[in-house]
Amino acid sequence: MNNFLNNVFKYISYDERRKKNLEDVTKKSKQYMEMTKYEFIMEYTNIVAKFEHKRTMFSLVIITIFLTMVTGCWKYFFDIFNALIVTNSALFSGYREQAIIFVILVFILILIVLIFSLMKMAFNLNRLNKEKILIEQVEKIRIKGNIK
Repeated sequence: MNNFLNNVFKYISYDERRKKNLEDVTKKSKQYMEMTKYEFIMEYTNIVAKFEHKRTMFSLVIITIFLTMVTGCWKYFFDIFNALIVTNSALFSGYREQAIIFVILVFILILIVLIFSLMKMAFNLNRLNKEKILIEQVEKIRIKGNIK
């Protein structure tokens, strides 16, 4: 039990996370430094392209969500879904209140999934940005050292 608590505190503590990040950066830097010129160019291109693509997709999703909120499209989705469930469903016939609660719960579930998806996209974007910055720093070191 005591060992488990120590592991939890190590995971939470800034010093341990910093140490682990330093080890990861050192390992990645050495890996990039040992690459040939063309391997490095390929890796650099892939990372930057992936970052730009994810950033564009994230921006597109955020703008789309914002526009749907501003234009009030969610109200129409809710009304259509509500009409489909309440009027055409044999499952909810005679149970209008339960059908409305079901529709609200479905929309809350969609909202939760959307929020978690956006959070995951943001964390991935942050991770790729860190990797992009690292590989750009290694590129500067390689240029100064004239590594082929």
